[in-house]
Amino acid sequence: MPEQVIRQVMARLANREVLKFVVVVNDFPRNTLGKIQKNLLRKTYAGLTGPRDVRS
Repeated sequence: MPEQVIRQVMARLANREVLKFVVVVNDFPRNTLGKIQKNLLRKTYAGLTGPRDVRS
């Protein structure tokens, strides 16, 4: 399935915009209001992308 997503994106977007990888999850962490907790996703999957260039 991740390969299909990347193929679809490659067919529609420029090379610089194509996803490097796709992670499939069963469920998203949500807060009490039902919003996705993106900070927990970033922490959980931070090691997949390697070092990040953070500019102040």
